[in-house]
Amino acid sequence: MLAAGTAYLHSVGPAYGPFGLGFALYFASQGAGRLLWPVVAGFARLLIAVGGGWIALASMRSLGWVFVALSAALVTYGLLLSAAVASGAWFKPARGGRSLPMRLGRSHPPGDMHMTNSVARQIVLAARPRRKGRKQTCPTYRRRATSPLHP
Repeated sequence: MLAAGTAYLHSVGPAYGPFGLGFALYFASQGAGRLLWPVVAGFARLLIAVGGGWIALASMRSLGWVFVALSAALVTYGLLLSAAVASGAWFKPARGGRSLPMRLGRSHPPGDMHMTNSVARQIVLAARPRRKGRKQTCPTYRRRATSPLHP
């Protein structure tokens, strides 16, 4: 068992660098809203690992060649995602011709300062002590004031 683990790390270990790059680009693609190429690269990795491993085991009857197939799958994943990002897959317009925030009906991206200020304003209004005769505009504050848990 120890010999198999050592052989695995010797053959597949160097491939974890390109795989880590591909994994980082996967999450970055998810943040950019462009998941076509990460899905394609994931399927290619699956096909190479399973198909190549099965062929290597059936024909060579050696675990070393299975490790080579797994290593090739990890390197292919990293290289495919790197090539997709380098070719500008993130920067091409979406199919509708508009950017992601515009397709969602927003005029600004979700992390924009306008959104942050709006949320911060609601938090500050909810934390203020209630004054008699003052009109409360924050729906969160109204909920707390009428809640049976907050007398």
